[in-house]
Amino acid sequence: MRTCYLIFCHTDSTSVLRLVRRIRALSTSSDVVVRFEDPDFLEPASVLAAGALPLVSSTQARWGAWSLVEAMIEALRFGLERTDAERFVIVSGQCYPIRDLSTWERELEAQQVDAILDSIPDHPKDHHYRWSIVPFPPLPAMVRRLVWHMGWRMGQLTDPRLQVFPRFAGGLSERRWWIGTPRRNYSGSAPGGIRIKKAATWMMLSRRAAERALARMDHDDRLIDFFRTVRIPDESTLQSLVADDTGLNVHEGVISAKRFPAGVSSPVWLDVTELEQHLGSGAPFVRKIPPNCDERIIQFADSGAEESR
Repeated sequence: MRTCYLIFCHTDSTSVLRLVRRIRALSTSSDVVVRFEDPDFLEPASVLAAGALPLVSSTQARWGAWSLVEAMIEALRFGLERTDAERFVIVSGQCYPIRDLSTWERELEAQQVDAILDSIPDHPKDHHYRWSIVPFPPLPAMVRRLVWHMGWRMGQLTDPRLQVFPRFAGGLSERRWWIGTPRRNYSGSAPGGIRIKKAATWMMLSRRAAERALARMDHDDRLIDFFRTVRIPDESTLQSLVADDTGLNVHEGVISAKRFPAGVSSPVWLDVTELEQHLGSGAPFVRKIPPNCDERIIQFADSGAEESR
């Protein structure tokens, strides 16, 4: 059973090509797809030379927005059509293998696993409310802090009729407000009675799981209408469809090991000490590998993968 690794990336092209070569070294029969948006970010020829198929997308995927789900669907359809892989593993360009992938793939085949989902605690307001994203214009730092506080305070005062979550972290594209209003007569499930499953974006889906989830969306427009108004839909859309399908063998597990500090929405950057905590975790990958990282981190991860053979 061939495996296709779908890499989502937008920064540090050198690290992405290194990741492709390492995946191919640890899983010589696998397919690799590299999805990116900026045609100047990577040369398709360099992606092909590294051993992967380039997917240059016109969809501008943004964290926490429906566009990221569109990107996931696009990459899965590309993999289904362009490869004969029987399973698809979604990883970030800032992930890196810490296990022998061929050994891990054989374990999946022996267990006949259709999906591996890395569960996240449910946040009911993410789906009990109907969310929209409002971009915010650039502001001086002092004004930005004031507006952020006012938005946060407004959300406290208007709860439960209105939720306001200002987010100013990251670059200009991340400076926006989430506005949420309660769904009318909401039962707690998506259309069709699908229970909400919150799990990490980084997952493994068998060909059967991917085809069945995509077919379900294609035949019920209500699902897209619902999930595009869920907060952070890339952590619940495909996950809910797969977890709700009783015909699939779904396992809990971690595809890419990471650590989130308390109160922080992004995992810590890896150093050798941090990486050591994840070796032996059973996860095939780890994140986040920093741009221009210390070569000792890569060497340490490579040695961990070799020892797991």
